[in-house]
Amino acid sequence: MVVAESKKENYCSEISNHNTIIFSDVTKEQGGNEQYFGPFDLLSSGLASCLNITTRAILQNRNINYEKVVVKVDIDSSDENKTKFLYEKNIIGEIADEVKQHIIKKLENSPVRKICVDKRSLLYSNVNYMHIVVTDHFESDQISHFVQYYA
Repeated sequence: MVVAESKKENYCSEISNHNTIIFSDVTKEQGGNEQYFGPFDLLSSGLASCLNITTRAILQNRNINYEKVVVKVDIDSSDENKTKFLYEKNIIGEIADEVKQHIIKKLENSPVRKICVDKRSLLYSNVNYMHIVVTDHFESDQISHFVQYYA
């Protein structure tokens, strides 16, 4: 369980999972100090870290050497009726493109990604379900996923 507790600073929260403590904040325009991760950053970081960990686990289980894995996640909420999770994954190392593409395909089973794309897993407080569309765009050594959520 994760617990968020308000701090003295305006809109600053201490977030704990009972092992680690981090802080969140909002932008100065929103009345915060912009010192820590914002709520959208924290949401993105969960997906980014899960995709990164899952990729590394697949590589290690197959004894495939790599230099590093870089996952970038952004949230596009410019349309008030839908939110897009945009993510790009890059496996750095001397690995054949077809092997990289196979590993990238396996990421569909990433635990957090499954939650993000399974409409039965995402609930609003008013218990409305969400309709979700997922589009994958593959490039040579990276993948960009565009996940759209429709309320």
